[in-house]
Amino acid sequence: MEAGDAPSSYVQITASGMGSLCITNPQWQAVSGLSLYHKTYLADASMYIGGVAFRTVLPTMQPGEQVTVTPQNFAADYSQILAVEQGNE
Repeated sequence: MEAGDAPSSYVQITASGMGSLCITNPQWQAVSGLSLYHKTYLADASMYIGGVAFRTVLPTMQPGEQVTVTPQNFAADYSQILAVEQGNE
């Protein structure tokens, strides 16, 4: 799964650099309380490494707003976004 394929109905996500993600709120209302989860993933072996899933709390975003975040331990080549969930502030 690439960054843009993240399982989220709240925001759109695209990779914007080696360790950064561009998050866009396509909604007609502000969104808040979102957390992004990712894990280290080896695509060649089709497997996750370790038992840790990393969490990044996203800022409140106004309609159409775009922010860039750099999640801890995220690498575009070795990370996979698992979920974006609401209510985990």
